[in-house]
Amino acid sequence: MLTLESAEEDDDQYPTVFFLGTASASPSLHRNVSSYLVQLARTSFVMVDCGEGTYGQMRVLFGPDKCDRVLANLNAVFITHAHMDHMNGLNSIILRRKELFDKNSE
Repeated sequence: MLTLESAEEDDDQYPTVFFLGTASASPSLHRNVSSYLVQLARTSFVMVDCGEGTYGQMRVLFGPDKCDRVLANLNAVFITHAHMDHMNGLNSIILRRKELFDKNSE
């Protein structure tokens, strides 16, 4: 299984795609709504779509510390189209990122 650690060990593994959600309009027990995280380099991430629950999926996949590192190195979020299942989690990502930067600036 590809993890954040294994992707960071070898520069040849970039870009790496993490599937945070692949369901359509509504989440199910085993699939969250659309959200994909692309790691372009050790400290460069972009997100494609940001469905509701994306931040929670990141915390589950990476754990709290690595999730903070991903948020700090998130360069862009691309929303493919303006349906709520593709952008409803954007507010949480923005708020958590702001909290992280506020905490680190103290």
